[in-house]
Amino acid sequence: MSKPCDCFSDIYVTGNPTTCIRAWAPGSNGTLPLTLQAEGSGHVGLSFNPIYNAQWKETGQWEQSYHANPKPGARFVGWFDMSGGLISTETTLQDEYGAARELIARFD
Repeated sequence: MSKPCDCFSDIYVTGNPTTCIRAWAPGSNGTLPLTLQAEGSGHVGLSFNPIYNAQWKETGQWEQSYHANPKPGARFVGWFDMSGGLISTETTLQDEYGAARELIARFD
């Protein structure tokens, strides 16, 4: 994968008909891949979110979230790693900010 443009430091990609997102994990300086791919009838999304404490104040920490959006009439099966192992069946998967992942969102 070639190094992405330096013009984006944060990206919010949800609710769009995106079937593949290829990026670098935040803070990795282009060394750790972050790839989300839809397999079947659905789309994937990616967002970076501030973490709030019990008083709804930002903590200064962030998390990254992966979103699976089935097309009408389709069903989300789960998030899988590149070896085929099931990671989660939740449509939104929250992860540590800066984590490098290569995930497949499977849909029926």
